[in-house]
Amino acid sequence: MCSLKFNMYKNNDNIKNITLETNTGNWKEYRSKLSSFKISINEYLTELVELDKVADTGIEIDEDSENSEDEKGSKRALFPISPFEKSKIPKI
Repeated sequence: MCSLKFNMYKNNDNIKNITLETNTGNWKEYRSKLSSFKISINEYLTELVELDKVADTGIEIDEDSENSEDEKGSKRALFPISPFEKSKIPKI
């Protein structure tokens, strides 16, 4: 099983828990679901920073990998966040 889990926060309230997972652990299947997942992330980033438009938050993945795990046992999706956006995320 591979999964991505994100907690999105606004004004110290948890506004959304987003989980994407596959039961097979097949990275190609997993990657095919990322476009709709990216739309969800963009919607909540827009709400999070209260902007009309959010810069493209591309998902960086290992295009050559057929495996759902790296050497530490996890795949990572990276969402670059500007310093302005980071200032809106509460410290926990």
